[in-house]
Amino acid sequence: MSLIDEIAKLYDQELLRLLKDGRTTTDKTGNPIHVEANAADLNVIRQRLKDCGITEASDTQSTISETLLRLRGQGMSLPPISEDNDHAVA
Repeated sequence: MSLIDEIAKLYDQELLRLLKDGRTTTDKTGNPIHVEANAADLNVIRQRLKDCGITEASDTQSTISETLLRLRGQGMSLPPISEDNDHAVA
């Protein structure tokens, strides 16, 4: 596995973990609290899936497919992938 593939795999695993488990942050007094993924987190996850060209979960065993299914469970969806080049692929 190449370094880039390993980084992508770890990134996808972390996004899935965030979607499943949320994150620990602190309240105003400095005490740790657990929060679910927020809108910004969900948008990063949605964009990652879009950048990978994933709009359908074809292999439910893969991390990225599980991420897509969980994202849909949160009420978010991805539009169909356009064939037009955008800045990410230009």
